[in-house]
Amino acid sequence: MNQNEHRKRLFRLILTAAMAAIAAIPAAAWNYQVSINGNTVFVTITGLTGNQCCGGASLDDPNGGSANCSIPCASGSQSATLSCNAVGTHVLYVFAADQTTNGYETKQTTVTIADPPAPGCPQFDLFVAGIKVLTHQYSDAFGATVPYPQGQTADAEFKVSVHTRAAPAGTVVYLKVIDPPDSSAYGTPHQNDDNLDTAAGTLSGSKSTSVTLPQVGNVDLTLKTTQYASGDNYVIQASADPNLVSNPNFVCDPNASCHATPVIRAWKRMWLPAVSGGWDLIMNCIEAVRPSRECV
Repeated sequence: MNQNEHRKRLFRLILTAAMAAIAAIPAAAWNYQVSINGNTVFVTITGLTGNQCCGGASLDDPNGGSANCSIPCASGSQSATLSCNAVGTHVLYVFAADQTTNGYETKQTTVTIADPPAPGCPQFDLFVAGIKVLTHQYSDAFGATVPYPQGQTADAEFKVSVHTRAAPAGTVVYLKVIDPPDSSAYGTPHQNDDNLDTAAGTLSGSKSTSVTLPQVGNVDLTLKTTQYASGDNYVIQASADPNLVSNPNFVCDPNASCHATPVIRAWKRMWLPAVSGGWDLIMNCIEAVRPSRECV
């Protein structure tokens, strides 16, 4: 090999290594900007890339808020507006997803609200992170461990949060767990209070309880559900009116500041033999065992 050929080969090797190094550099991470106008927090998320990008924000609850998505991710940005906030310092969670992230990534900072919320703002929020609760997370002997449904971290337990909005610190909020009728279109006529495990569905060990709101932030509780009766369902109601828990004829009216969660349903997870061999994971509320109950 003559000297010129050697130089050309060395140049090609250096060029290839440089291109590989450039390819290995991760894309620029997304970022966000925050501004406050009166009682409202405005969040702008920038630097998003790819065919689809999503972003959103929430105050004081890392699992709260909703995301806006764009297909394609033309502008590379998303925005969120958070209004009706309690006076004080809040934790702001900003979350985003694009081609450079593995699902949603969350960043956080703090913001301070000085102006009180408008009179028409809600007094508080009632949050749950999902609507499915798994009775047991057994060791999955036939495959990789499958995570709990969204919002769940322990068997037959589910986090519930009450978040201060316009209500003054010290406001007492009453909560009650009810058993709503199944919404399935089949089976016997459905009615309230038809859960099989009637002892389950408790907050702080009871079917009803109360919490005292802080100046800002959340009060977290744990809904304890059935450990065996898949298909049992629950709704949590919350109001500053004590009649919610003392008057059996009380009607939870959202126009009167009574809040209610979506229906939360207990599920089981099963392994069944697959036609192709091996095992398939099935997660539902066991329609074969309880054909009159809703399984979706």
